[in-house]
Amino acid sequence: MDKDYRSIHLLGEGAFGQVYLMRHVPTQRLVCVKALKECHENSIPWKEVKIMRKLCHPCIVRYQDSFSLANIVFIVMQYADKGDLSSKLDAARRSRPRMHFPESQIWQWFSQLCLALQYMHSRKLIHRDIKPPNLFLLGPEERLVLGDVGVAKKLDTTKAFAHTGIGTPFYMAPEIFGNRGHNTKADVWSLGVLLYELAYLTHAFGGASIDEIARNVLSGCFRPVAPEDTQRYSSAVGDLIMELLNVDPTRRPSVTEMLRGKNFLARRAQELSKQILIPASAPKIDITR
Repeated sequence: MDKDYRSIHLLGEGAFGQVYLMRHVPTQRLVCVKALKECHENSIPWKEVKIMRKLCHPCIVRYQDSFSLANIVFIVMQYADKGDLSSKLDAARRSRPRMHFPESQIWQWFSQLCLALQYMHSRKLIHRDIKPPNLFLLGPEERLVLGDVGVAKKLDTTKAFAHTGIGTPFYMAPEIFGNRGHNTKADVWSLGVLLYELAYLTHAFGGASIDEIARNVLSGCFRPVAPEDTQRYSSAVGDLIMELLNVDPTRRPSVTEMLRGKNFLARRAQELSKQILIPASAPKIDITR
């Protein structure tokens, strides 16, 4: 391990590597370090590095450093001290009586995620794996930051389509399940699934197997919501879920369209932009070299 970093403990483990909490010795700051197997210079770990080092947004996990040792790529990132959104959802589901998130909190997290995706989409990047474990919380205000850009896909043009089916079944858009080309509207679908889960504390699309989940997603058949749950929040929540979970991607709004105008979400996003100083522009991203 690089002498500048001291490992504290393992945070998580997956098929491609491990994530550690470490301390940056010169500054004594806590950092999150992802350790991934290196295949070659154009492998997924290095593509993730190339994307991350050029993304500069307060609602996206900040890249800090990277290095390679013994065929392992180490990616040093901002440490999210409040955990991830999946932990928050799990705690809410376990609580008795069940504690639902205040609508103001839902809109705050959702707006922050929309701002992060608007930034990525404007740079012709699709995230493709939006889910609670990839959404981290930071600081006393629990600001949401989007992580795990390793499966992000660069589009050649705004109207281009990707054809690699990547994602997590509960959050995957029907066009990905159907092996059709997909674009930024696949992320918009995942936003709808996430908003449903934040409001109702369950997955929008159920199923005992991936095939059953796929059938429900392809038909747009999400779980019905109990009357008491629909009454808990304003009609804006349910209306937006319906817009986002349209099986026809051309009929889903873009993130920019959602944030434009005078609706509540747009106003909230505008307020957050001022508070967290959203950058006006950033370098163009080339992940092919």
